[in-house]
Amino acid sequence: MNHGSEHFGQMDNFEKRQIIKYFLNFANSYVLDVFPNKVLNYALDIIGQDHISKFIERETSTTKKNRTTKPGNFSINTLENINEPYAIKYINEHAIPAVQKLLEQLVSSVESETDHRLENIQKMFSLSETEIEVIVLFLMLKTNALVSKYLSDHDAIYNLHEFSQFKNHAFIPLGFKRNDISRTLMDRSLFDAGILEKFTNRIIISDWCLDYLCCIGDSNLEHEFFMRDNSSTFLTQKIFSLNGALTIRAG
Repeated sequence: MNHGSEHFGQMDNFEKRQIIKYFLNFANSYVLDVFPNKVLNYALDIIGQDHISKFIERETSTTKKNRTTKPGNFSINTLENINEPYAIKYINEHAIPAVQKLLEQLVSSVESETDHRLENIQKMFSLSETEIEVIVLFLMLKTNALVSKYLSDHDAIYNLHEFSQFKNHAFIPLGFKRNDISRTLMDRSLFDAGILEKFTNRIIISDWCLDYLCCIGDSNLEHEFFMRDNSSTFLTQKIFSLNGALTIRAG
């Protein structure tokens, strides 16, 4: 994974898929109406600004020809002060199709090592697809500057590191129903397994899970756990066999 870079083109396919998914879910929700300029900037961080420059020129020309437009009501001449209706129009007509085309190219790509390690975690802890997507979200919040920019920084669309905002808004970029997040929190599997950690009103991915998903160390989870701490203080000694896969819960 390409830690710290905001340049979409330099990221690996795993990161690109997540970034695009979060964007499309935002763009196809009420968030577009509430934060159109933030969603627009998100889109431009993915597809670049070349197309919007032509869009601005065309819309400016069209508006100038429209005699019914009141002076001062149109400020699309620069990206910084683009009017919200035009931001929404650009996203719907140009950004969403362009980003969807990118996603189609990425879906057919070869499975990454991170994908493989997520499968290992899912099997070992008997996790649902919803729980895996939550893990990926916190991985991206920690390692990807572009995701952090829109999903956790002070000027983000939402700060999903904060427990209250995660509980109330994470279902949007993840493409879930609101109740899916509530059920995940109530089940506590991710916290009991030591995958996520909660500090007051903040949720983060644990160090061991971060390292593992960043492809540090052995991909064999059992080996990684027992090599990390032979005294078993890191792991609970409860190891259950479920559907042929080991389930380890941190107690």
